[in-house]
Amino acid sequence: MTDLNALAWFPEADRPPRTQPETVDGPPLLTLVVDRGPVPVELAPVAASPAVEAERRLLVRCRAGDRFAFAEIYDAHRADLLSFASRRVARTVDPEDVVHEAFLATMDAIRKGLGPREGIRPYLFTAVRRRSISANEGARRVILQDSLAWLEDPTIVESVGGEEAVVEALRSLPARWQLALVRTEVQGYGVQAVAEELGLSPNAASALVYRARVGLRRAYLDAPHC
Repeated sequence: MTDLNALAWFPEADRPPRTQPETVDGPPLLTLVVDRGPVPVELAPVAASPAVEAERRLLVRCRAGDRFAFAEIYDAHRADLLSFASRRVARTVDPEDVVHEAFLATMDAIRKGLGPREGIRPYLFTAVRRRSISANEGARRVILQDSLAWLEDPTIVESVGGEEAVVEALRSLPARWQLALVRTEVQGYGVQAVAEELGLSPNAASALVYRARVGLRRAYLDAPHC
């Protein structure tokens, strides 16, 4: 029979008519338990994991201008991002450049009050993906415009001290490094010109020129003549 106490959960108009229970000979009937519907339960807030909280604190420090905090983020994600970039850039593009430029762009955004406030890893992967596309386009422009025809110019040997080995070291570098070195070291242009030609920010272009210089020195020292 219907548990009449359960009817208190229904509005008066929706209640079923009350009927007298029938008398039945035999053992007592089982009591029917009526489902009273969902009962609202207030859930306690779920605490963030220690890793998420640590990342949030790092981002707060980054926004306050703490460069060491950003270095921690760089060290934590660099290897995965480098592997990600390596699969997306052309042979003429150094994936390390792409990762470095993506980090610089992210750091600039955070300093301006933009960028992620949590979950920086997906943000960095997106930045690397976009920078990979831009770097590939920039490398194609360098090749299509034949900007590196200077490598066949014999006067270049004179400009680098008369050493053919230096030119060979230059030829071994990624196209964007070659362009950056020619523009700044041979033709005398500033970093801003490199930035405009390759579609980079001034900071990213400056970092590219620095890495190109380091790469040239290593290529020269590793050459068989040494």
